Amino acid sequence: MREIERRLDYYGGALADAPGNTFGDNPGYPIKWIELGMDILHPLQLKYLTHVGHDDRLRPSFTDHR
Repeated sequence: MREIERRLDYYGGALADAPGNTFGDNPGYPIKWIELGMDILHPLQLKYLTHVGHDDRLRPSFTDHR
């Protein structure tokens, strides 16, 4: 959470100038999904891999996910 908040603070001025829409895909929006999601999540997932579980009953929907 600290890293996400740090990055949001970094982009604070740019976000005030170009606030996002529901999906953050409007022109000029300064943050890419990967900067908050995968750049933070994947290293943590690898660090704590022994604590990450897998259950085939929990499958994501790849259609109509929005």
